[in-house]
Amino acid sequence: MEYVYRPSDDIENLLEEASNPQLADPIKVILLYTYFEKVSANVIVASGERKLKAILCRLSSKKRINRALAILRKGGFLSEDEYKAIRRVARVLRCLRNTFLHQVCESSCPSIDLGEAINVARLFSLRAREYIDKVLNSWSVDSPKSL
Repeated sequence: MEYVYRPSDDIENLLEEASNPQLADPIKVILLYTYFEKVSANVIVASGERKLKAILCRLSSKKRINRALAILRKGGFLSEDEYKAIRRVARVLRCLRNTFLHQVCESSCPSIDLGEAINVARLFSLRAREYIDKVLNSWSVDSPKSL
């Protein structure tokens, strides 16, 4: 049996849960940041960069997300404005997540509207999906057409 990479659709559940108005904000932040990490991992795996895939599990979440953004940007899947918006939201979510997880940090994170963060997460996911679909299509072998 041959291994074929396909990103799992279960990560969309994280985004849906983060959209739940009944959840507390700290949980939404953690879910959103985890979503960013999972989407980033899918981009890295689809990229085919063997060295990067080999160390994927050891990469910090910050490096994983930044590397995925770099791959999308280099491939022309992100405009400069989209890149900056996604990177800013990921940075703020990371800061908030760290503050919620480690109370001793007490860092002063910039404020963020979680509705905006969810929209940016959807944009990131859309661009990542476009990239992954292009890569997967390039991996498929078309059978030669008969004349």
